[in-house]
Amino acid sequence: MINGFDTRARELSTTANDCDAMAVALESELAALKSYVLGLNGPWIGPAQKEFEKIMGPGGPWESNTKALLAALHGIAVGLRNNMEGYTTGELNNVAYVAGTGETLPPANL
Repeated sequence: MINGFDTRARELSTTANDCDAMAVALESELAALKSYVLGLNGPWIGPAQKEFEKIMGPGGPWESNTKALLAALHGIAVGLRNNMEGYTTGELNNVAYVAGTGETLPPANL
């Protein structure tokens, strides 16, 4: 453990799954919120109504920011899984190396 940090492959995998689950839950929550907010759009006209449509309409900031947030969460999950694979591979290599050193060391001179 270095400076209070310790991890296991299982923790990396669990956290990656949590990120994916959070993205799915957020996507659903944000869709429900958008549906609610769009329901507030009334028969009003003017600059505020046009700005509302620009923000909430297709290709607007709401949509692009939602996509960016979800992509970030999925990207974090992918990064964690890649780290888990590297961690696991490194640990297996270390075990093989340590196991192999016993065969190459000379006997102890006691």
